[in-house]
Amino acid sequence: MRWLFAGVATLCAWFAISPSFERRSGLGLDFTEVSTEVMLSLEDTPHRFEFLSKQEAEGLCPGPRCPLNLEVPAGALSRERKITGNLSTMTTTDGWRKVMYMRWDTVVPGFVKKEGEKVAFDFYGISGKSWRFFVNGKLIANGFGGTDLPYVVFDAPGSSKSPMTLGFEVDVGRSLAPGIVHIAQIFLCPPEAAGKFRQAYRTLDHMSVLPSATGFALMAMLAGLGCFFTPFYKEILAFSIFVTAFNWRLLMVNDMVPFPAWLNVDFVTTDAMLRCTLFGTMWAFWGLYFRVKSKLKWIPVAFYASLALAWYGVGRTGIGTAGLVWFVKNIEIHQVAVFGGASVLGLRTWQATHKMPWAKFRNVTSLIISLFALLICASFITKLVVSSDGLSWQVYRAYEPLYFFANYSVRGFILGVGMLIALEWALIVRDRQTVLQRFGTVVDPRLMNEIIRGEDAGSKRLDHVVVLFIDLRSFTKICDLYDPDRVTLALNSYLDAVTQSVQMHEGVIDKFVGDAVLATWGVPEKGPSDAVNALRAALSIRLALEDLNHRRLALGEFPLQFGIGIHMGRAIFGPMGNGTRVDHTVIGPAVNIASRVQDLTKRFGFDILMSKEFYQEVTSECLVENLGSVEVRGMSRHLELFKVIGAYMSPGQFVIGDKTLEATIPERSPGVIKNTPNNLIAFDYDKQREDEMAA
Repeated sequence: MRWLFAGVATLCAWFAISPSFERRSGLGLDFTEVSTEVMLSLEDTPHRFEFLSKQEAEGLCPGPRCPLNLEVPAGALSRERKITGNLSTMTTTDGWRKVMYMRWDTVVPGFVKKEGEKVAFDFYGISGKSWRFFVNGKLIANGFGGTDLPYVVFDAPGSSKSPMTLGFEVDVGRSLAPGIVHIAQIFLCPPEAAGKFRQAYRTLDHMSVLPSATGFALMAMLAGLGCFFTPFYKEILAFSIFVTAFNWRLLMVNDMVPFPAWLNVDFVTTDAMLRCTLFGTMWAFWGLYFRVKSKLKWIPVAFYASLALAWYGVGRTGIGTAGLVWFVKNIEIHQVAVFGGASVLGLRTWQATHKMPWAKFRNVTSLIISLFALLICASFITKLVVSSDGLSWQVYRAYEPLYFFANYSVRGFILGVGMLIALEWALIVRDRQTVLQRFGTVVDPRLMNEIIRGEDAGSKRLDHVVVLFIDLRSFTKICDLYDPDRVTLALNSYLDAVTQSVQMHEGVIDKFVGDAVLATWGVPEKGPSDAVNALRAALSIRLALEDLNHRRLALGEFPLQFGIGIHMGRAIFGPMGNGTRVDHTVIGPAVNIASRVQDLTKRFGFDILMSKEFYQEVTSECLVENLGSVEVRGMSRHLELFKVIGAYMSPGQFVIGDKTLEATIPERSPGVIKNTPNNLIAFDYDKQREDEMAA
């Protein structure tokens, strides 16, 4: 499932931005260097506007009372604003089913030499069901809402610098037009130059938006691809979806990707659904990133998912539009909640990790994210309070830096969080590889993946586990007689030989207990040849340690004597310990019996003994001697034991592996024989130590 989610997230991030590359323009122009004798921009000219009911607007324009007349005072339209961007929120909350009037009081541009010359008026986007354009109260053009509207050509009402009023009457209607609810890039110029200036403006849009949008798309795609390589794929997936939704909305608002007409809803409904997607995925990301364990973290996610579906239903049916209007009008409340939640969760994570040395980077990132989110939250609260008076031009100019910060800080926040997370994940991957490499020397690699995947899994009951227990003889006396360096060298050589033999035959080293080794087969999953592999591992250990002793004796070192016990039975595998220390190990009857069988090798003077339960699994593979039923310390029942004389190490290769036994045992085939000699040589460590001291 992870692979599917990662692939879908990556493709969505790409398809969200790919159309913008097809729409980019090729002409760039510095408008600061363009003389007013060539083109007059109205982007910095404040405009007056007002919303009237359909009854109030009926027959108003054209006419003497039309607020777009030059003779009518501009104060007839009570609101004032500079065109700085999207009008969707205002037209939705204040103009639903109303008529909007917009008026610019300007002058005839300098390139007009006399009255009646042709002037082109161009603008980017408009909202509403329909619109009409007026010059000095005279109707010039009309049309329907959209973004690819042609520029309007009219006769200049006077010579250069003469007063002039330009205005729009927009019938907002119930549904806003499926396009960008926007009026920007307003300018006047000669008709022959209008096309070039329009293209230049669109190029500026692409130059200002496309680089950041491309960065967001790459970030979302990298996050999607990151799901393939990290166990934290859920939070990365939420981050990828969030960035993709934000990027798509950014591009859609700037007409750089096609409007999703297949949704069959208006722009405001689509925008509201996208915002719900943003808020929901942001809450999901916060909960996952800050490791919130409570399932309550999914409540806001489910709330915004339900809200998005509800708004889609409103857009299709028209039922409940008041709720959609309230949501759009109070969007800052949701933004405050989202970033306020990020700040609170970040502070909680910082408080929980500031005393954890291994979580130092997460501690720092949590604090940075929390403080930045708190700053953004404060800016949205201030914006919400300031905007409560209808956002007059004077208020806007007074708080323009705040609005700039509130509008663009979210982009910076996403980029900043993305870089922090990328750096943290890079450090996590680096540290994880280091830990896994070192962990692999402590835990068998086959168990390591099981442990990592089953972090919270309980113990697992296993009915057919083969347990091999091996222990050195007289190790306490060895430690007492010889220097620690010699003992350590001998022990490491012995453990290396045992480990290689076990792993060569697909066994798992469960643990080292001093000089004892516990090895298992059938953990965590039973295999078809567990018993045979364990038998061959025991013979391989015999051969390896015999070879080791020959080399040690040649160097004047003491030999190593050992005993091996093998049993097959029931056991439990899983995490044992508490919250601060956990050991994944095998416990149960099979381990206890294998340990007791190994102890009995001392009594019988033989190096490898097996229980009857194990022998029944390998009767066709080995040559043994039946020792009969034996009483075992600490157990209520007797055990039937077998000496292991030899076994097939591979098909056709029967090995005894002990020179003492090879000289006295002629048989080279599986079966049961009697009266074999013991092969455990009683080595006198005290005498060797005395000889060394004398030398």
